Amino acid sequence: MKSVIILGTGMTLSKFDSKEYSGSDIWAVGSALEIIKRTDIKIDLYFCLHKNETIDFDGEIITQKNYPLQEIIEKYNSRYFTNSISYMIAYAIYKGYQKIDMYGVDMNCVSEYSFERPSVSYWMGFARGLSIEVSIASDLDNPIFLYGYDEYSELIKRLNERMEYSRKMANEYAKIGDKEKSNQFAGQFADNEFWIRQIKG
Repeated sequence: MKSVIILGTGMTLSKFDSKEYSGSDIWAVGSALEIIKRTDIKIDLYFCLHKNETIDFDGEIITQKNYPLQEIIEKYNSRYFTNSISYMIAYAIYKGYQKIDMYGVDMNCVSEYSFERPSVSYWMGFARGLSIEVSIASDLDNPIFLYGYDEYSELIKRLNERMEYSRKMANEYAKIGDKEKSNQFAGQFADNEFWIRQIKG
């Protein structure tokens, strides 16, 4: 079975064990390259879709110049790409891989969660729809609660209450010029918002 490992930069990159994937191609993006280069693991392909990124890599590199974007858009009738991981999954589909495993693809930072995560979920589902086996080390496709089956309304209610309190206090301290406490409550607000999104999936 033709298989590929996609390595991102999230926390679950630490779960990757190359011994489990003998014979698989390994692709990396971002700082995952530097982390893996400290080991004896061989990276087969590096994705560099940022125009100004400096690359220190002797192997094959995919850039904006040689990524078959138009071919992929036309073949799969989709241009839903909001991050490098989505491009990588689509490229794996395009290249005929039958199995895709992902580590470090967590997509749980605030900017990633709202803008980038749905695109990754989309291409994972697209691949599975083509009978490609897809696994991911993070909880990206495993929400804490199943809508309509698991009860989480009370937890959501309490988190919303805490979030609104944090917002109120951050604004109050900002008004009196206490930047430290305002930032503290702003951080609490962001943390509550993050967990509400995690729970809802």
